[in-house]
Amino acid sequence: MTEEKQNIDLNIFSEFPVPKMEEWIETVEKSLKGIPVNRLYTHTYEGIQLKPIYLKEDASHLLHMSDLPGEGSYVRGTQRLGNAGTPWKVAQEIYGETPEMYNERLKKDIERGLTMINIPFDEAVQNGLDADEANSDSVGKNGMSFTSIEDWKIALNGIDITKYPIYLQAGYSTSVLLASFLAFADKESVNKNKLTVFGGFDYFGTLAMTSTAPFDYERALDLYEQTTNWTVKHASNIRTILIQGEPYARAGASAVQELGFAISAGVEILRSLVDRGIGIEQAAKQIYFSFSIGSNVFMEIAKFRSAKMIWAKIIEAFGGSEEAKKMYIHARTSTYNKTKFDPYVNMLRTTTEAFSAAVGGVDSMHVAPFDEPVRNPDEFSRRISRNTQIILQEESQLNKVADPAGGSWYVESLTNELAEKAWNLFTQVEQHGGMNAALKNDFVQSNIANIANKRQLDYEIRKSRIVGTNMYPNLDEKRLSSHEEQQTIQGRIEEVSIYKSGNDVSGIKIETYNDMINAFRNGATIGKVMSHIGNKMITINPLSIRRAAESFEQLREAMDKYVQKNGLKPKVFLANLGPIPKHKARADFVSGFFAAGGFESITNDGFLTAEEVAKATSESGAIAAVICGSDESYLEIGTEVAKQIKEQSEHMKLYLAGNPTEDLADKLKVAGVDEFVHLKANCYDILVRLQEAKGVLA
Repeated sequence: MTEEKQNIDLNIFSEFPVPKMEEWIETVEKSLKGIPVNRLYTHTYEGIQLKPIYLKEDASHLLHMSDLPGEGSYVRGTQRLGNAGTPWKVAQEIYGETPEMYNERLKKDIERGLTMINIPFDEAVQNGLDADEANSDSVGKNGMSFTSIEDWKIALNGIDITKYPIYLQAGYSTSVLLASFLAFADKESVNKNKLTVFGGFDYFGTLAMTSTAPFDYERALDLYEQTTNWTVKHASNIRTILIQGEPYARAGASAVQELGFAISAGVEILRSLVDRGIGIEQAAKQIYFSFSIGSNVFMEIAKFRSAKMIWAKIIEAFGGSEEAKKMYIHARTSTYNKTKFDPYVNMLRTTTEAFSAAVGGVDSMHVAPFDEPVRNPDEFSRRISRNTQIILQEESQLNKVADPAGGSWYVESLTNELAEKAWNLFTQVEQHGGMNAALKNDFVQSNIANIANKRQLDYEIRKSRIVGTNMYPNLDEKRLSSHEEQQTIQGRIEEVSIYKSGNDVSGIKIETYNDMINAFRNGATIGKVMSHIGNKMITINPLSIRRAAESFEQLREAMDKYVQKNGLKPKVFLANLGPIPKHKARADFVSGFFAAGGFESITNDGFLTAEEVAKATSESGAIAAVICGSDESYLEIGTEVAKQIKEQSEHMKLYLAGNPTEDLADKLKVAGVDEFVHLKANCYDILVRLQEAKGVLA
């Protein structure tokens, strides 16, 4: 392409007049047939009102609009070429209950596009216990079982650990696990300056999620200080301080809350380390962030852009350099909105989430396999989730652009507004004495609970939809089954016991980080070293970790158990009034409404008289009936239909589809209607009452 052809006349559209906002509003209201345009505004859980259209004046005044990628506020990314220079790392979590299983799966995934080694460790390790000392249910659960550096030799056998960044996930035990990894690297004669490792723990995030910590904040700072000083001297590409947003997102937090509380945690740790004499350059470069990716595409894009802008401002205030201002972001698709029922829909959810993170400019990403809520992911689900990232990079060509959302008036305005609200929340945390105090006095928990409860109510009334769960459930779906593991947990426990019996490390002393590394080099176990770390148990009120679909899933699971025990699924009879066009819309609505609780509906073409519908209802064998018809039919025969149904089926729960006037509703209740089913009704509460009344829900 010649240079002449590359010169684009930016005034080419100048002949077209730019419409005024008033003209647009007038045209829209005409198309809405008199409905005011403010009905098109959307109110979010972040307290942000989204407009139906954004104009130049919504963003042109923002200070960051003149910034280029890799400079200024870093809102457009920390690299000048963005993904076109260095694409985000494909950092899929690999679940292997044992080191052998992990190694087998890791090799397969590396051959198929994995570019970062992401290792979640089991609950035993996260609790600081060896497999033979932990509850057997925690061994191999949600991650790899680990004991000593011998396990590193197995888990990473045949892998060039200098070629791939390594991401360790073990809660409070991560700094100790990092020491074991460094001991392993010594044994293998690996140049530690060639290693890139993310080996930190998030004290505040883990405390918020689990409600307990094996040591207090001062002890956590000791570990942060020791690991920072060690890596500055010996391994410049290792980060040792993690700040997470996921714990707050998993409890139902908004994007503002996830960002605000994560920033608050980062500032408190940063300030504490600087107070201990660690320079801002060293401290800032040790910190990396991990955020959840929610389902609101543009809100999530704005969240990641806002995070980089806020963090750059904070480091600047501490006196940090341009390099220190660059925020590293790892992202993980949300667990909050994933489902056990109709789990294949999770593929669609994670795809849009991954797109948001890629456009938002994250540095590494895990896309959760669709079966994660049900079981340890299998090879098929791992492949699909891994390929989601590869397709976004290679086929959607998101690895060819830098900040593709930059310049969008909508995204730029949303980025700024989200940053302002997150900053305001950060200042509130500061007023409470910082993140440590805010967690202890329940400010964080209550703040998130307010939003989480609003979210939950919206799911219960089905204002917010979960496809396959509270909307459009498939009652005939075949549930996913758990996989048989290749090696029993009991076998793993025995292996660990045998190893420990041959390695006496009872005399170890740990005062420095080098002592910790040497202990592992001499055969110490994770449990042994962790026993030297804790100083006292800290307890706070936890966040309420949940998935949005859990309440409806419990109803479906209760129904499945009931059917297994009794052989028959309780059914709801649709008492349809009049011909099909008169009742179909409400009958279809009712079928979906009760299906969310596992109830099947018995439908028909409609009845013309109260006698006919009452007789059909009593003969249906259903445990409940719903009168479905037009408003006119309710006025004409609604009360008589209800009366006759109750006379012939007195123990049957009776509903009416619709939200009649108060006067008519009173008459229908007297005639026998128990409840009304409509768009504003609390679907979950109604289903719970029906299941309890019929012995489905104990």
